[in-house]
Amino acid sequence: MAQSETDAISVSRIAGNSRYDTSLAISRAGFAASRYAVIASGANYPDALAGGQLAGYLAAPLLITRPDSVSDALLKELDRLGVEQIYLLGGEVALSKQVEEVLSRSYPVTRLHGENRLETSEAIAEEIIRLQGDTDHIFYADSHDFPDALTAAPLIVEKEGLLYLHHKSQAVTGGTAIGGPLAVPGDPTLRIYGDNRYETAVAVAKSYATPSDTVIITSGMNYPDALSGSGYATKMGYPILLTRPDALSLATGVYLQEAGIKHVII
Repeated sequence: MAQSETDAISVSRIAGNSRYDTSLAISRAGFAASRYAVIASGANYPDALAGGQLAGYLAAPLLITRPDSVSDALLKELDRLGVEQIYLLGGEVALSKQVEEVLSRSYPVTRLHGENRLETSEAIAEEIIRLQGDTDHIFYADSHDFPDALTAAPLIVEKEGLLYLHHKSQAVTGGTAIGGPLAVPGDPTLRIYGDNRYETAVAVAKSYATPSDTVIITSGMNYPDALSGSGYATKMGYPILLTRPDALSLATGVYLQEAGIKHVII
């Protein structure tokens, strides 16, 4: 994108020295306090894919930790937030029993998990239903890649919907599919998608009932920052856009101009 095209857009960066530090930085930037915290593995994404919607409904940060340990920095952040309840996403392969034991010394801990990523997404949806009530607005996203599920989280919460991860070997009927026919086959009532992950993220951004002049842009090739940012984006109602690490993707750049975006958070 030419410099003249970006002059009207302010850019701020939230970052740390590692994916775990970045997660904490996002929490500090977006949350003065939170009754809840949602914690997922920073080493693997499947169990956490549906977690953005839970964080959004709880107005909570989505933090990441190593699978087998809890850092002092994370414990300090939980204390700063005044957390009263923690949700862990995934089974003991994703987040070990040791992680749960360390956290449970100071907080009530609820682990949401199943035998696989699909069952974990169902467990997350069931907890949202328990907390918020049921909904007829069902969304589906590919269970074997991260971009569509993560970028859809703020939209799903805006629509008061629920996300279920879906295996592409089975066809869906009804609901809203995030992604093309190869990602979510079948006959959904509505399909939100583009020719690639970058265009799909833009299509999701265009689907908001209340447009925002602020967006979050994160790498479309690496999940940890997008995962951590999903809770913040959902709380603020900011769309999540994707880009390549070394250059702004064309679809994202065009959207910034057409939508009149004034502020970008990276």
